[in-house]
Parts: sequence; structure tokens; C-alpha cells
Amino acid sequence: MKKPNYIMTVLKKELLDMLRDRRTIITGILLPVILYPLMFGIMGSSMENMEKEVFESTTVSFIGAKANEAQDLLAETFAIAEGVSIISSANPVKALEDGDIKVLIRAEDGGELIQLSLIYDENKMSSSNSMNYVSEIVNAFNNAVVQEKLHELGINMQELYPTAFGSMTLNAYIEETTGEKVSNGSGGMMLGMMVPMMLVVILATGGMSAAVDLFAGEKERKTFEPLLTTRAGRFPVMMGKFMAVNCFAAGTAIMMVVGMVGGFLINPSMITMGMGENINLSLPIGVILLAVLLVLLMTLIFSGIHVAISTWSRTIKEASSYSTFIMLAAMIPSFVTMYMQAGDVELWMMAVPVLNVIGALKIVLAGMLQYNYILVAIASSAAFLAIVLGFTLNLFKKEQIMFRT
Repeated sequence: MKKPNYIMTVLKKELLDMLRDRRTIITGILLPVILYPLMFGIMGSSMENMEKEVFESTTVSFIGAKANEAQDLLAETFAIAEGVSIISSANPVKALEDGDIKVLIRAEDGGELIQLSLIYDENKMSSSNSMNYVSEIVNAFNNAVVQEKLHELGINMQELYPTAFGSMTLNAYIEETTGEKVSNGSGGMMLGMMVPMMLVVILATGGMSAAVDLFAGEKERKTFEPLLTTRAGRFPVMMGKFMAVNCFAAGTAIMMVVGMVGGFLINPSMITMGMGENINLSLPIGVILLAVLLVLLMTLIFSGIHVAISTWSRTIKEASSYSTFIMLAAMIPSFVTMYMQAGDVELWMMAVPVLNVIGALKIVLAGMLQYNYILVAIASSAAFLAIVLGFTLNLFKKEQIMFRT
């Protein structure tokens, strides 16, 4: 007679119970698919609207002893500038506070020059953005006047500069000099900043509710002890429930990725937050598979930690309280490394849980093929997973832990 697979029996039972719960469907499947495209879409739309507002409704007003002279001097420049209009106001300071005017230009006597100061409301992003725009216009006006006067004197502006310079990326230089392609594209700065951070947070919290319910919840409902007395034994029960938690966590992460990809296909500027970055990735399948393996290992690690916490806890409330610290442990390194670029990732980070996933994802999304970094990250994650599972299994063997009341 074939021996029954108790692990799969427990896994199927727990998955069916999860899927019968509407809250599970909403929080694990529907919410990620809808929430993340909506969140990125709102953020991207807000940034696009702020940029659009600058070029459509930048209102300025002149104040100071030399206000009339400065206005006459810059009137033509502002007239041809996109979206800039000069407004007269009886109380320009009040108008700036109310948002009717975005920038005040104070013009004072500076000897042979007119001393201009741009006054803006630091509490309004629209005013700050308009100030930068007006600053660029005034600087361009000054440069144009200088070039015109030099031309009248018969001086070529270019002859005044000893060098002409530009910039290019390292990969572009190598490709230009060798004729060989060294880049696999780029996911853009915003993609490298946001995706690793959000994915790690999702992995850290995705299986938390399932783990709390399947272990501490069973204790609180007084159904855990009878379950352990069945023929299945403790190890199959633990592994079956552990795998169910992982399925829930992985499903949540997958739905997040599906939501982001779907949103990107609908509106490509959604992921780039309206910054106009080009996303162009052409990675070998091997790198993609290694990155997926690393993410799955991190899912197992977080799920194992939540299972250990829930096993040790006596109630759902206690387990939820302790699991919050795991979420913080994932959020802190995620936010600390948010602005780190792929080239800033160091090899030692690949041996540190959470940091290794963030660093590896940044490397992959930047189109860099650093297999050694990813392999070190996978090895360290596998070792840490073994430690977590060993610790959790040890808890299952202790009566004073399993039957805490």
C-alpha cells in the first residue's frame, strides 16, 4: 500500500481554506493587481501634471525699486517663453501666498546692473518648479545678451572657451571604441529605485497574514493540538503549512509584478514617474532565472521567519505584533538603498539577507551581467534559509513552545 504524502495533504487543505476566504482573494490577488498600477499611475500623473503646469501657467510679477526697468528688459523674453505671463498685483506677496502668482522677481539697484532676486513659496511645489524655470529663462537671456555684445565687438564666443566638453556613459564609450555591444539595456533609474524596494516589502509581508492564521490562529482556536496528534506527524504538518504560506506570499508578489507590467503596457510613463526615461532590457534567460530563484529563496526565508514567530506566539494578536518587526527589518534597508545605483552595489552586500536581493535586482534591472554577485546572493540566501528552517523545526519539537497558553 502506497504511503500517503501527508505534506501535500496538509498543503492542499490549507490552500483550499485560503481560497475559500474572500479576504485572501482580495488582499492576495485583486489588491496587488489593482493597487500598484493605480499607485504608480497617480504618482506618475501627478509629476507629469506638475511639469505641465510649469510650461502652461508660470505667472510672475515684478517688485522693487527697479521693477519697471526689469520688466521692460525681460518683457520680450518672457513673451516668447512657453507658458510665462506677467501679472500686476496690488499686493504681490499676498498673491504669491494664495498661488495666483508663482514667482516674484525683485529688482533692485546693483550699480551698473539690475540685481534680480527670485522669490518663491517653498511650501508649494508649483512655485518651486516655476522658480527653476524662470531662473533658466533669465540665465538664457543673460547669455544671449553677452553673445550679442561680443558679436558686435567682432569676438567669436567659441574662441573664449579653451575646451568644448560633453558627457557619455562608460558603456557608450566602450561600444564606440570597440564596436562591440556591452550593455543589455537599462530599466531606468526609477525602475531600479522602486521595484526592488517594493518587491522586498511585499515578500516580507505577503505571507505574514497566512502564517499568523495557520499557526497562532490554530492555537487560539484550539485546533492545533488535535492536528499534531494525527498520523501525519509534526514535520509534514509544519512543511505543509509552510509551503501554503509560501504559495500565498509568492502569489502576492506575482500579482504585484503582473499589475506593474500590465500598468506599464497601458501607460509606459507610469513606471518612470513621468521622467521620460527609456526602459530597454534584453537580458539572457539565465540571468532572469537566477533573479527569480533569488526572489523565491527570499520568499521562503521571510515565510520561515513568520512561521517561527507564529509557532512561538500564543495568539494571533501576539504573532501579528512580532511580525511587524520583520516588516520593519525589510523596510529599513529597502529605503536606505533606494537611491543606490547598480554600480554602487558591493560584493559583501550579496552575503547579507535583504540587501542581497535588493542589490541583485538593481544589477539585473540595470542590464549588468554580474553572475558572480547573483550567485553569491543565492548561496547566502540558501544558507540563511537552512538556518531558518532548522530553527523553526526545532520549535516544533519543543512541547513548551507548541502548547503555550
